[in-house]
Amino acid sequence: MKHYLIPFIALLGLKATAQPAALDTQFGNAGIAVYQSATTSEYNCVVTDAQGNIFSAGYVLFDQPNGYYRLMVTKTLPNGQLDNSFGNNGAAEITVDASEFPLEVVLAPDGKILVSGSAYTGHTPSAPGDHLGFLVRLNSNGTLDQTFAQGGIFHFMSPDSHFTNIFFRPNGSIVLCGNTNYQSFVLQLQDNGTPDNQFGSNGYFFFNTTAFNFGIWSAVYNEDGSIVLAGHEFTNFDDPKLAYCKITAQGAYDLTFGDNGYKTLDMYSGQPASFETLTQIRKGPGGKYYMSGHASSQLMLRVHMDGRVDSTFGVNGVLSHQYPNKDFVVQQDGKLILIGAKVFTDYNAGWVVTRLNADGTIDPGFANGQSFDLDIASGNDYPQDLCIVNDQYLIVAGSSRENGVEANATLAKIKLDSGTGIKDNAALPRIALYPNPVSGVLTLETDEAMSRLEITDMSGRLVLQHNSLNATTARINCAFPAGNYIIRVQFKSGAVYSSTLSRL
Repeated sequence: MKHYLIPFIALLGLKATAQPAALDTQFGNAGIAVYQSATTSEYNCVVTDAQGNIFSAGYVLFDQPNGYYRLMVTKTLPNGQLDNSFGNNGAAEITVDASEFPLEVVLAPDGKILVSGSAYTGHTPSAPGDHLGFLVRLNSNGTLDQTFAQGGIFHFMSPDSHFTNIFFRPNGSIVLCGNTNYQSFVLQLQDNGTPDNQFGSNGYFFFNTTAFNFGIWSAVYNEDGSIVLAGHEFTNFDDPKLAYCKITAQGAYDLTFGDNGYKTLDMYSGQPASFETLTQIRKGPGGKYYMSGHASSQLMLRVHMDGRVDSTFGVNGVLSHQYPNKDFVVQQDGKLILIGAKVFTDYNAGWVVTRLNADGTIDPGFANGQSFDLDIASGNDYPQDLCIVNDQYLIVAGSSRENGVEANATLAKIKLDSGTGIKDNAALPRIALYPNPVSGVLTLETDEAMSRLEITDMSGRLVLQHNSLNATTARINCAFPAGNYIIRVQFKSGAVYSSTLSRL
């Protein structure tokens, strides 16, 4: 057997990893759900519930071109249709002030919907107006929760403020992360929308010290109630730096994390005017934190639980890349899925999904080792947020635009596997597969009986399937067109092997 095992030795003992990307054609219109409004609209943030319902927060623009943005929350069913029992035919429009811009939408344990962001107060004859943070709580049917704050809306009266993240304590308290007038803070509210004086100082924790002036962009909540936040440090306004920090559940710096609770990284020391910031943070396997941002290029960090940069990731813990990256998620195996936008043709930008391996290299089993491009409409389409569900599919929220037509709030559902029922398993028998590339018959030999085999193309379409192999050897006639495919083999033990397959 050595004559064919040697070329495939690197494949032996690997778990199934290849996952083609494809739109879920059972969702909306061939995988896309567009909110048809009479004016410009866009989704900024998205979350799903356990039943697969999708809650999106965005805005509708009225009285263009110098009009106002009205907060909009929609509920979309798992099939991509609006839930007409929610709000007004699936959409709730909420007035906080003159205009609203949402930054976060979450679901409370009791099913209520919370949305945070910033509201513009509107100009007056003597002033241009201000931007003030807000938090809205809706009942499950889309109406304002009158038991919360002021008629369902918490107004934050500090100037130039916004809330970036919302978390929940086990006792029902609500935690808000935000910025105001060059100050970053965490505010804890009681369930009724009043500050919780048991947290920090009268409900607040302010980050800034004489040595660390921090701007929050994103945060994650840990099981012990601590919070890790990512953003930038701006003690020197001319030379902002990457920064992250951690506070305890009680509202104080965690001195065991980083350098006494925080960490800064100057990617371009001595180069003032190079704006560096971390824009997103996610928690991955092993308790590590993944952070995305930019300096002179797009970048990602991987950080240990104690705040040390993981030097095994990228170059000394920093991965510089050129993949479009508005937002990202981490899969259970540590792989990273990035969403962003790029220009396909003149006046036509589209959505781009890229997957990286846990070490930061491109994943060859996803979209044929490239990015999955999604050109929804003939004009400029922009994604804003995404979430991953059960490691099996993505929900991406943003906007799409036809030429000469206003932008429409848009959702896409993207499958991450072949959808044929075979699941991954890490414990694998030895297997040999040859020849690869193949022009006719493919041979598989293994030391454990195979029960099932399937081959899909890179869009996820099933091209060949055998459900009752019950053998340690199989010869497969590859009578399908030339191209790249994914082959997956399930063993009697339940383990699954996966690899790319090239058909000449």
